[in-house]
Amino acid sequence: MTALEPGDQLVRVAAENLKDAGDVEFVQARLEDVQLPRESCEAVFSASAIHWVDPDLSWRKIADALAPNGTLALIQYFGLREQRSVDDQEALLAALRRHAPGIAATWPTYCDLDCMIAGVQERRRNVADAWGWLGSCDIGRDYAAGLFEDLQLAAMPTLVEHTAGELGALLGTMSFWARLSPDQRDALVNETHALHERLGRPIRASTVAVLVTARRLGQPIPSAP
Repeated sequence: MTALEPGDQLVRVAAENLKDAGDVEFVQARLEDVQLPRESCEAVFSASAIHWVDPDLSWRKIADALAPNGTLALIQYFGLREQRSVDDQEALLAALRRHAPGIAATWPTYCDLDCMIAGVQERRRNVADAWGWLGSCDIGRDYAAGLFEDLQLAAMPTLVEHTAGELGALLGTMSFWARLSPDQRDALVNETHALHERLGRPIRASTVAVLVTARRLGQPIPSAP
């Protein structure tokens, strides 16, 4: 296994966690910058990370690294619209609109599970378009349709419940949190505590773990110009 990670601290953590896992090579680099041997991988796996990579390069570099019929596997949690959690999720989004309107304006739009599955099926001929639609991010590229085929989807919805403290800790792990000022963070933390007290129960959110796989086309892929 070859693991790519641009952050030196995360490389050290991963190396420690996987020290007994077998033959793992760590490469401290971005996917955009690394040169992987052509057709050397049986599978390429990305968890909640492909949207950070330049989409003008990412799909081609992944396909080049995969052997013919090799598998691309993408996994991530997404928000889900469900009746049992919609009021709580809307209250949290309203708090975000009040205290961080710029971030709220780009927040993904949640849909229900049937809508999510239908949206992926409509885009099944292009894994880049399907994944970009799922995450509401601009990573779809037409050229990827000529690199992969046989898109498959698996989805597992889950209702999660958090105390205000647990939710605050979770928000602190998200990328948008680093873009907030200390005052914005404090205001959102206060809002979650107020919501928790008002509800008199844990704050509910619906998420869905989504796995999308696609196979690299079996025939050789011409090198990029």
